[in-house]
Amino acid sequence: MRFVWLGLVLILAACSKVDNTKAIENGGYTYDENCAACHDRPPAYLHTVPPSLKGLFASKKLTPQQVRQIISEGINTMPSFGTTIKGKDLDELMLFLETQ
Repeated sequence: MRFVWLGLVLILAACSKVDNTKAIENGGYTYDENCAACHDRPPAYLHTVPPSLKGLFASKKLTPQQVRQIISEGINTMPSFGTTIKGKDLDELMLFLETQ
């Protein structure tokens, strides 16, 4: 009976990993559509160059909660994306950023 439960746990773990991979892909799409234009390829007309988001969480300068708040409310010259990126889209974007 233990082996049955162990097998079930392993199968569920594998399934959640597949779902996570798709969520990260979706987050990458959200990033490309909403963030990359400024954070990866800043236009020349911007007075302040936005920071790169590569290694954002590795630097530990901001917590995930702070990043969520900045995305939702904006900060300094960054506009709010609270009506554009929310719910599942925001969760997936956060997963994507954690992989960068």
